[in-house]
Amino acid sequence: MIDIKMTINGRPLTEDNIRDELERAVLEQIRVHVQDQLKNVPSELNGERLHVELQGSDLDNLSVHLSGPDQLIEQAKQALGAE
Repeated sequence: MIDIKMTINGRPLTEDNIRDELERAVLEQIRVHVQDQLKNVPSELNGERLHVELQGSDLDNLSVHLSGPDQLIEQAKQALGAE
């Protein structure tokens, strides 16, 4: 499975620090949407994993940052519609 992390306004989000149920539901939907877009992208290549981080000042202004093997990053960009 692809590793997806979220950072909002400089604050890494974890199950322990999500503020309320609405925020939790929205973040879960974002995570599911990204996972669905990346479902055909391998999560690992030669022992190296693809990592996805969503960062932004709030939920309306998120950007995607990818790290991992170049080949997986390119496939992820295509799957996300970035290229």
